Amino acid sequence: AGASFGQFAIHEDDSVADYSLKIFDTTLHTLMEVRENLDPHALQQAVTAMAGANRVEFYGFGASGAVAADAQHKFFRLLLTAAAYSDPHMQAMSAVTLKPTDVAVCISQSGRSKDLLITANLVRESGATLITLCPSQTP
Repeated sequence: AGASFGQFAIHEDDSVADYSLKIFDTTLHTLMEVRENLDPHALQQAVTAMAGANRVEFYGFGASGAVAADAQHKFFRLLLTAAAYSDPHMQAMSAVTLKPTDVAVCISQSGRSKDLLITANLVRESGATLITLCPSQTP
């Protein structure tokens, strides 16, 4: 019997070396795909917005919440103020207090999380810049 884990299948007879190869191969493939599809103009807009922001807030759930927390940590190391929220109520409270000089980054592996879409709409209504890290062709 086997199971699917993301983009690869795992099997009972897989060795640790098999797991290692599958994980690295999948990660490298994903990074190459992002590199090939990343819009340089959109990236420049995001960097410019974040560099000039008063506040940068990161929002995500589950594994994307961990990515948001890691982004907050990396901003701290650059001596930049940031916050990360993985609770939908905290995200909503944060989003409604944003101003046009602020930036919110919504992170989602699916791009379809109902609560995160609600938060994204609140960010738009606040006038803050919204940056999304999610698959293309998602709401």
